[in-house]
Amino acid sequence: MPEAEAGRELFVYWRLAPGDRASALVAVNAWLTELRARHAGLQVRVYLRADPTPPWLTLMETFALPAGIGPELEREIREGGTRALSPWVQGERHVEVFQRLS
Repeated sequence: MPEAEAGRELFVYWRLAPGDRASALVAVNAWLTELRARHAGLQVRVYLRADPTPPWLTLMETFALPAGIGPELEREIREGGTRALSPWVQGERHVEVFQRLS
């Protein structure tokens, strides 16, 4: 993997209606299980924002690989998540890329 990709991690956040929380989490977990099966070593976490802003909840997905997230996997995460989660996403999924320093 090119040095520019080493340590790249993705942080994806999006809003959902509180009443959709249970069904959205089922969909998120199903999609992430498939994604992990295709990418050995992929580390994924899902967070619920601690201070929810009514009327929405905010979820954050994080994605990391020891060597970093390359452009192909980033595209798969962006596009696959949009397809799999569109029934629950209010607005859009926001993707941010950070470079791990240590």
